[in-house]
Amino acid sequence: MPLVEAKCTKCGAALTVDDSKEAMVCQYCGEAFIVEKAINNYNITNNIQAGVVNVYGGTSDFEIKAGELIKYTGASVNVTIPNTVRIIGEKAFMGLKIESVSIPNSVTSIRHHAFSGCRSLTSITIPNSVSEIGGGAFRNCTSLKKCVLSNNITCLGYSYEGGTFHGFFEGCTSLTSITIPNSVTSIGDSAFKGCKSLTSVTIPNSVTSIGANAFYDCSSLKSITIPNSVTYIGNGAFALWSSITRITVGSGNKDYTTVDGILYDKHKTILHICPKDKQRVTIPNSVTIINDDAFRGCTNLTSVTIPDSVEVIGANAFLDCTSLTSVTIPDSVTRICNEAFRNCSSLTSITIPRSVKIMGYGLFDGCPNVKVKKEGCYIATAVYGSYDAPEVMTLRRFRDDTLKKTFLGRLFIRAYYTLSPPIAKKLKNAHKINGFVRRILDRWVDKLNRKQ
Repeated sequence: MPLVEAKCTKCGAALTVDDSKEAMVCQYCGEAFIVEKAINNYNITNNIQAGVVNVYGGTSDFEIKAGELIKYTGASVNVTIPNTVRIIGEKAFMGLKIESVSIPNSVTSIRHHAFSGCRSLTSITIPNSVSEIGGGAFRNCTSLKKCVLSNNITCLGYSYEGGTFHGFFEGCTSLTSITIPNSVTSIGDSAFKGCKSLTSVTIPNSVTSIGANAFYDCSSLKSITIPNSVTYIGNGAFALWSSITRITVGSGNKDYTTVDGILYDKHKTILHICPKDKQRVTIPNSVTIINDDAFRGCTNLTSVTIPDSVEVIGANAFLDCTSLTSVTIPDSVTRICNEAFRNCSSLTSITIPRSVKIMGYGLFDGCPNVKVKKEGCYIATAVYGSYDAPEVMTLRRFRDDTLKKTFLGRLFIRAYYTLSPPIAKKLKNAHKINGFVRRILDRWVDKLNRKQ
């Protein structure tokens, strides 16, 4: 049943009517009306040309309700949206094999995932009437090479679905360049994530924030300039750039700076390193935090000197640093976050000082040759006397293969790493309690081994 917009011929209320019917009753005033006259009343009031209405007003190609395009059901790959449409609804074209689309000036809003997965769409122009575009609007439009943005958009937004952030152009692997209009104040999380063909982007002075993973895995992007207006950059905003050579920060920016290719915030936190071909890095004494993803994917990095000022090593901080052979962590460090050294396949030794009170999970996954020297230890290590004991390895496999895959399991891991060190310290000198705990763990380990 195709619905079109109309206006009551008596009270003027906005209606949606079935144009296949001859007459209906107004739900607001109760007056009966001829459907054709109510449609004409709407068209005359909104100055809509009859020719346009004849083509689009009753076609089954578009499901339109109260000005919102709910779904495109037509067969044409070249789509012209009717100018009765004010909103392109959520998932209206999602996954369809359209090649081009013409958006009229009547449209003011494009909702979440409106064109997501339209893998044959090659270009699109968004008129200046559009002021709002939802997250994931063009996600995984893998053939999209060109997009002209409206000059009235303020945020390149994101959506949150299924535990994942979906960015504006996330996964548009053919997009080569983008000019962000001066109206934009925020680049949302994952906005251009995975745009592997993107070679250039201009960020205007209107932008104040760049979200987490905003340009993550933009592997062809060689350089970017952060204007003075930017006061916030999220975790991993520039992570996994394999070809990056330069990040430039405006000379008047008070919140960010670059020194020897390393991007810092005003609190002396390392956010990102470039270029990626650096082999040796000495971190300045003023740094207190190595942020999430800071050195991620630096495949040529062989050594890094961490000063005594560093207190936190973030999640994935050295993930995939496949040439890194050894790391010395100073006594100042109190926390090492999840998977900080994962897939550092050349890593052979690392010393973790007693000062480290919190250790995340999966720190050395994918590091087959690593030998961890821990000045402090956890309950299982204290009970069995060695980090490399077979029982401890069984428990680690249970952690990685089972606990890490559930929300409650991850909460348990976090609590264990927080509470375990002081308990382990007491177990070393309490032989009776140690033996009791070992008997409990033995039964658990035996059960786990029988399941394998």
